[in-house]
Amino acid sequence: MQRGVRAGIGFLCVLLAKSIAFAQHPAAAPAWDVKAVQAFMDAVPAAVTGGQVQPFWAGNDTLLFGDDGTVKSVSLTSGNITALPGACADADDKDTYGDALTDLCDTLAPDKSAAPPKVVRRMFPMYGYDRRETVSPDGAALATLDGPDIAFKDVKTGYEIMRSRDGAPTRRWFYGYDIWEASEDAWSDDGSKFVARLHDTSALAGIPVIDHVNAPSAVTRFRYWARAGEPLPITHFAVFDMKTQKRMDVEGGGSADTFAFFVRWLPDNKRFAVIRYSRDLKRQELLFVDSETREAQTIMVRTVKEGWVKWPSGPVGLHFLGSDQGFLWRSDEDGYFHWYHHRMDGKRIRQVTRGDFSVQGLVAQTDDTLFFMAGSDTKRPYDQHLNRVSLAGKNQRRLTQRPGQHTALPSPNARAFVIRHESLSVPPNSRVIRADGALIAKLAEATVDQEARAAWQDPEEFTAKSADGKDIVHGIIFKPHGFDPQKRYPVIERIYGGMQSQVMRRGYSTNWASDDYFKVIPYLNAQGFVVVTMDTPGTPGRGRAFNLKPHGTWPEGIIADHAAVLRQVGKQRPWMDMERVGIAGNSWGGTLAAHAMKDAPDLYKAASLSVADVDMSDGIHWIEWHLGRKADNPDGYVGKSAADLAQAMEGHFLIMAGTADANVPVSNTMKLLDGLAKAGKHYDLVLFPGTNHIHRTRDGGNRYAYAVNRMALFFHQHLGGASE
Repeated sequence: MQRGVRAGIGFLCVLLAKSIAFAQHPAAAPAWDVKAVQAFMDAVPAAVTGGQVQPFWAGNDTLLFGDDGTVKSVSLTSGNITALPGACADADDKDTYGDALTDLCDTLAPDKSAAPPKVVRRMFPMYGYDRRETVSPDGAALATLDGPDIAFKDVKTGYEIMRSRDGAPTRRWFYGYDIWEASEDAWSDDGSKFVARLHDTSALAGIPVIDHVNAPSAVTRFRYWARAGEPLPITHFAVFDMKTQKRMDVEGGGSADTFAFFVRWLPDNKRFAVIRYSRDLKRQELLFVDSETREAQTIMVRTVKEGWVKWPSGPVGLHFLGSDQGFLWRSDEDGYFHWYHHRMDGKRIRQVTRGDFSVQGLVAQTDDTLFFMAGSDTKRPYDQHLNRVSLAGKNQRRLTQRPGQHTALPSPNARAFVIRHESLSVPPNSRVIRADGALIAKLAEATVDQEARAAWQDPEEFTAKSADGKDIVHGIIFKPHGFDPQKRYPVIERIYGGMQSQVMRRGYSTNWASDDYFKVIPYLNAQGFVVVTMDTPGTPGRGRAFNLKPHGTWPEGIIADHAAVLRQVGKQRPWMDMERVGIAGNSWGGTLAAHAMKDAPDLYKAASLSVADVDMSDGIHWIEWHLGRKADNPDGYVGKSAADLAQAMEGHFLIMAGTADANVPVSNTMKLLDGLAKAGKHYDLVLFPGTNHIHRTRDGGNRYAYAVNRMALFFHQHLGGASE
């Protein structure tokens, strides 16, 4: 996968040279130059390019891929790689390789006149979930959104086929993915039907979003989700039939105390699957909804007394096997997520995968074999590997062996897989293997600009024990540019700690170059800071007990683990100055950064907390998933207001927020500021008018570089630079 442009490398090298010079002269503070910070973050990915390919399968025995603009073919029987210069223009090659070559050539030289799918609804102040037009699998119809309504058009003529006509500001139609539960295409496989959902938010107060810049004091209310304790948005499902041009309202929706998510169509193109949760996630239902009878059939129900059934995120956990073989269901009821085989009526046949690790997505299936991704190296639980097992639950084995992150793209018959791999020390690379794990051919290796990478040290992995000594915690250390083990460096912990995702992606480039949230790490390294990340109990990927350890009390106890681990790590590395430690986080990471100044001010001297949820009663409803409803667990909310936190925080704080953040209402920040003022405590503040949860504005503006620049100056002011 190509990252960045080569033109950015020269600029990056200049910045790295300046970074090394800074490490030699630690008294110099970072410059105030927001454009330079943005250019630095933009240039980071350019140091590593290539190494990953998009495969196109010409039948079951030949693989095509593009490498530096040249088409190459791989024989899956011999492993021979053959360059095909001019293949995209050669009629004989097109006859030989058919649609696979046509599709590959289209990716190598895309039609720039072809417009991307049109954005039809901006999900501001959310990010990454804008709704776009979507074409049916048969290419005949187009689903779009028009104001609060959904509409369908004929692709050839552009004429409207049908639409909903009951949309309203508080009753809006949606389709496709949701921010929480992963889903497949809302179109049935044959393109004849489409599932849409109506969100009724009329009972919600909404999150106020104030435009202080373009229309001073203009207030809108974001009603996609509810605050804790409020009635939930009520989801209704409807099926739009392209043939009959009729809308069918169906059962299976949610209520003011349940969530309902579309998952996927069944193979019969008649029914679709819905997952429904209670608002505290202690009950989960799998429903099959019949688009013709409009009735919903309950297939399975799971309830738990402690914790949650499942945090609603991750890969699609439902796969139909075909030929009346039933379906696979992903569940962590044995302590780890595994695949279970069920009949179509929901009756369980058997547990298919086993082990002290969690499976992720299903990659491929033959009649009697499943191929799946999992953290199946239990000594390295955050690595991802391709595995296979028989549908009978036998002969389970790992097919990839190298440490690190793997993804797998199967051939049509699942007899071969293109494996993409990288680790913290190995750049991205691609190879093709057989279904038994044997190597067929090496396809591509990343190009690493050595000059640009010279200032970077490979990150260092570590393990340590949690505060109670019962859990092993895995983490990563990112060393400063121009690292000298004879010097002593200030330390910043980059924290997240949320219950639904890990803090780091453990790849060569993806761990720090994927988006601005992670690019802050190399920028802080460039300014002479050691950066440490870790995933302590309460985070996913290590099994149910690890994930749920702080359930009901979160975030109490989390910082104790972080502080204990950081002290263990620093004790073994004299170049980490443990008298000069700071902590920085966004969102839940900002929450925990604030709590670090309450729970461990003897260790953490300065904290940067960005868009932090600091008032548990003033957050979005998902806090109930971890603390329970206030009526059920009143003690879980005691002492967790912004006022309580402000009274207890010690040290130096940099507080950053955006006034249009709907993920964490800005009222959280305002309450914290008020509490700090009442307590007479000094703080630094960066407040962005009109920005969302990642400091972006409605018009596409980006304030993140400003935040990063301010953060670096703040930490240099209170922690200093490298010392001899």
